[in-house]
Amino acid sequence: MMDDLLQEMIDPAPAPRDAPRRRRLWMTVVIVGLAVVGVTKLTTAALFTDNATTGSAITSGTIDLTTDELTLPVLDGGLMPGDSVVAPVNVTNAGTLSYWYAVTYTATDTDTQTGAGTGADDAHLSDRLVLDVYADLAQCSAPSDTAGATPLATITGLSTSEAALFGDRTTESNAKNRVLGSTQAETLCVKVSFPSTDDDNAYQGTATAVSLKFYASQTAHGSHKS
Repeated sequence: MMDDLLQEMIDPAPAPRDAPRRRRLWMTVVIVGLAVVGVTKLTTAALFTDNATTGSAITSGTIDLTTDELTLPVLDGGLMPGDSVVAPVNVTNAGTLSYWYAVTYTATDTDTQTGAGTGADDAHLSDRLVLDVYADLAQCSAPSDTAGATPLATITGLSTSEAALFGDRTTESNAKNRVLGSTQAETLCVKVSFPSTDDDNAYQGTATAVSLKFYASQTAHGSHKS
C-alpha cells in the first residue's frame, strides 16, 4: 500500500479532462499536417504556364494567260483560191507559276450565199479552208515566212463546232501542249489558206470567221518565279 501511495505522489494519474485534450492536440496536429500536405499538393499542381504561337502567311501562285487578238489581214477583193494570209498571236504568262496550254478553234460561216449567180445558200467556206499554226518563227508577216517550217497543227476543212487545234486541254501529258514559264511569252503564227480546186466558183462571196480559244493549266511540277 505504501508503495502504491508513493507511486501516486510521484506520478499522479492524469485528470479525466486531460485525455480529450491530448486527443484534441493529436487531432489538431493531424489536421494541420493534412492541411499542409494539401497545400503542398495544390501548390505543386498549380504550375505556371505560358503559350506561344508562330505562323506564316500562305499565298497561292497564279497563272495568267494573255493573248493578242487574232487579226488576219483582209486582202483587196477578198481571199481568192490559192491565197494564204498569216497573223501573229502573242501568248504571255504574266503569272508566278509555269503553265501548259492547249488551243481549240471554231469556224463560223457568216455568209453562205454564193456570189456565183446560182442562188445557192449552202456554200460553207469553212469546208474549204486550211488552218496552220507555227511556233518559233523568226517573223510572221507574210505567208512566205512559213516556208520550210513544220506546223504545230494543220487542219483541213474547218469545224463549226469547237475542236482541238493542238494539244489536249484535258491532260498535261499531251506532247503537243505548249509550256510557258512565269513571265515568259511566245509568238504563234496563224496561217489560213484557200486551196484552189475545180469547184472554186461555188464559194464566191462567202465568208467565214475563225476564233481560237486558249486553255492553260499549272504544270504539275512547274517552276516558280524567283
